[in-house]
Amino acid sequence: MPRGELAIEAADFDWQDHAACGGQGHELFFSVRGLGYAPEAVEICRACPVREACLSFAIETNQDFGLWGGLGPGERRLEARRRRQRVSA
Repeated sequence: MPRGELAIEAADFDWQDHAACGGQGHELFFSVRGLGYAPEAVEICRACPVREACLSFAIETNQDFGLWGGLGPGERRLEARRRRQRVSA
């Protein structure tokens, strides 16, 4: 596999079948012009049974936009850094 490519299997998406956001409009989970995320989107994420899987997927696949696992892009970058530090410790 060439450097920089991700190896993603179909099973890596299984968590999406159980996501609380299923059936919701995707636009709800993407900020418009930096105005932040809709409170209802954040609440849906907080109650989601696959929140951690969603967050991990977003971090591992470098999602630069949207609310994933209840975190926006900046928050995900911080969480990714924390995870790397835990692994290297």
